[in-house]
Amino acid sequence: MIALLIVLLAPTPADAALDAAVQCYADLDYACAEARLAEALAGELSPEREVQARLHEALLALAWRDEPRARRAVRALYAIDPQHRAEGVPPQLARLLEEERPPPPPPPRLLARADFRASFLFGQDADRWSDGLGVEGGVGLLLFDALVLEAAATWSDHAPKVFSLRGLTLWSVAAGAGLRARLGPLRLSGGLNMGLAHIGADGVLIDQDDYAVLIEAPFDLHWPLLAGFGPGVRVAPRLLLVDDADRAAASYILPVMIGLRYGD
Repeated sequence: MIALLIVLLAPTPADAALDAAVQCYADLDYACAEARLAEALAGELSPEREVQARLHEALLALAWRDEPRARRAVRALYAIDPQHRAEGVPPQLARLLEEERPPPPPPPRLLARADFRASFLFGQDADRWSDGLGVEGGVGLLLFDALVLEAAATWSDHAPKVFSLRGLTLWSVAAGAGLRARLGPLRLSGGLNMGLAHIGADGVLIDQDDYAVLIEAPFDLHWPLLAGFGPGVRVAPRLLLVDDADRAAASYILPVMIGLRYGD
């Protein structure tokens, strides 16, 4: 057992090389420090030790008056630990550390939209009802400049294709998450939403109300033009799962929307 502990606690070759590099640097033997540091970085170091290695790489680069290399070492350091705070370093390295420090994550930002909506039906639903028009509105948050959380509500109206029906309205609420990316001046997002829908069918003799589980995969394109406001288009293929003997077990709808967006 003692032998096993000795093996586990013994420094790795990379750790030993890093310790030697630190000592060589302290002795102002920069050639030795370079050789041992290269050996350490070629091996396996813990994140904390690799931060130490990158810090000494930057110190060596500045000793050789190679600022571009020092900046690369500082960037590699921050790739491991973006919150690293070095103390007691020379002023030139302190300046590089501040200049290359990653910016803090952006705060959450409000997103909102209001759309006119055309809903295209398929299958058995398309045989009974026409495609419909409606509106949709949504609010959400943009986190870390990439993650979108949104809640939305929709309403659409459909005319009948058979004499026994008079009209159909569809209400729904949904919430979900997605990712957003910048494409030049445009903002492209996509994700997955789930929610509930109410289907109200007005018949000549009797009305019928159904409830459905809603699943949709929206794709949204926004062009912010002024203070975050701008036009946008959205396509959100959706699936309604309905438990009713007179209706298709699954209804497929393709909503296409155009409207106003807010949120850069």
